[in-house]
Order: sequence, then structure tokens, then C-alpha cells
Amino acid sequence: MSLSSGRTGQDDTASWPVRPVGNTVRDEREAQTFWIDAICVDQQNLKERSPQVQRKCDVFTSAKRVIVWLGHPALDSSLALRELELLSSKVALDENGEFLALSQSIEDLYWTNPREALPWDSRTWRAVRYLFIRPWFRRLWIWQEIAVARRDARMILGYDSISWSSFRAAVRCLLRKELTLPFELSVSLRYVTQIAMLEPNNSLFEMLCHSINSHCLDPRDRIYALLGIVSGWEMELGIVPNYTASVRDVYIDFAVRYMKTGDSLQLMHLCGLRELQAGWPTWVPNRLASADLTVTSHCVPGRRTPCYATYVRDGILEVIG
Repeated sequence: MSLSSGRTGQDDTASWPVRPVGNTVRDEREAQTFWIDAICVDQQNLKERSPQVQRKCDVFTSAKRVIVWLGHPALDSSLALRELELLSSKVALDENGEFLALSQSIEDLYWTNPREALPWDSRTWRAVRYLFIRPWFRRLWIWQEIAVARRDARMILGYDSISWSSFRAAVRCLLRKELTLPFELSVSLRYVTQIAMLEPNNSLFEMLCHSINSHCLDPRDRIYALLGIVSGWEMELGIVPNYTASVRDVYIDFAVRYMKTGDSLQLMHLCGLRELQAGWPTWVPNRLASADLTVTSHCVPGRRTPCYATYVRDGILEVIG
């Protein structure tokens, strides 16, 4: 189960969704087991947390179903889910991002026109906006939890629900109609855009940039939360979660492994976005980097030309290329 609580600085334990979720996914023919990391893992025991975090991807991948708990109903949340479900039933996007009409009715043709506004009143727009700013969408760990979930993952809000595939399709359609959206919704839409657009071939560097405004209590999770969904050569980084290591050591180890394995200094785009912390090498990506600051490309170190990096000692990195 994916919750808006956990290691995010927020504690929702008093309102965990025992009854709503049970009523939605209950199967009276067999016993059911729920896995919730905030309960199943002792978050204060660093030695236990390290191997359990490494297993987390396997847990969500092998789960019969992943349940997303968005919270209790409020601010017309039922209306928001109902309209997003309707939107997903009217249009779809092909592999090139072009609209496909799912309805042959002439009255429904405007659904597929990126320049035509949706037929929603102010109450509906407001309900959808409030839905998009719910805490779950700001959690960093949801990137892994929802990315590896089966296609029948379900998002539950009170006693209402929507499938992840329908929600994702609706968000993508809103993005295509971005020029027609109310300003307030355009702002809140950015909270869900990156996770809805997540693809299996996204690089770790891309995910680090796109998730930079997501919340996590432990800065080491900026790296650990994304390891389970890397692909290609990034799977060979060989990083094992270790919460007993200092944040500085974790980031140095990550930077060295990334540069050596990928023969690239692309990671340095994430350096220097904030003032350096005492004792941190200048070539290590600052953990306080914020998406509010643009990651510039005034120089492109090692992006296309191979660069070979070796960690010498005492924060010194030797680079050839």
C-alpha cells in the first residue's frame, strides 16, 4: 500500500484507511495481507531499514495489487475523481502523444481538440486542483511504488477510487490542453505531471532532476528511492542502501560510481545550485538542489564525449577526457 504518510515529515497514522480500503479491495473468499512500509519496517532502526529499503521494489513489483491511499474525502474530491474518470473514457494518447477519440459521437469531438477547453464548470476545476495538491503526489517514494506496480494499481480517496491507468491518461490529456486550462490548475498540475509522465526508459539523471521538488525526510532517499526503477547501464552502479553511512559519504559514493560507470560528468549539472555545505567537494550534487532553480546547460561536461573519473582521496576527483 502506498500512503501519503511515512518518511516524508508527515504522520497520517491516526487516519490510516482501514475501513475504506478494506471495503474497496476486500475479497471474502480469501484472507488478504497488506504491506505498509511505515508499519512493516522499523524506521528508527537504521540497520533494519537498509536491507528493507533494498527489498521495497521487489515488494511492490510482486504485489497482487498496489493500493494508493490519497486520504479522506474533502473539497469535492468525489467530483474530481468522477470527472477524471470520464475524461479518460473519452480520449487516449497514442505513442506519439497525439489524441485518439474513444467516442464516435459528434458531440464529443471537442474532447480531442487540444485548443478546445474542457466542459467543466468552476466547481469542477477547483475540485481537480485540490486533488492534485494532496500530499501523496509530493512524496518521493511514490516514483518507485507506482512505477513498478501492475497496471491495475488503484487510487482510493475515501470510498471513491480510480485506476492508476485512467488517472494517468486523464493527466496526460490535461497536459495536451494546457493552453486552455485555468491558471490555478496549471500550477497544481506540475505536482502530478512528472510522475504521470514517468516512462521505463527515463534515465536516473532525468529522474533526479524531475523529482527534485518531491518530499523525503532523509536526504539519502534522493538516491535510494530511485534505484529500483533505473535501467540500462545505471543498473550496474552497485549501490546498496546504507543508512548508517553519512549523507556526505553516500553522495560522494554515488557521484563516483555514476561518473565511473557511465563515463560521464553529466551529474555535475546538479552541483552548485545551493551554497556548498562544509566538507562537501564541489563536484558532488548538492542535496538541497531545488527545481525552482533552473539546471542550466552553459557547459555540457561529458554529455556526449566520454570522460573518465577516478576518486583520488580527501574529496579530490581526477578527470580525464
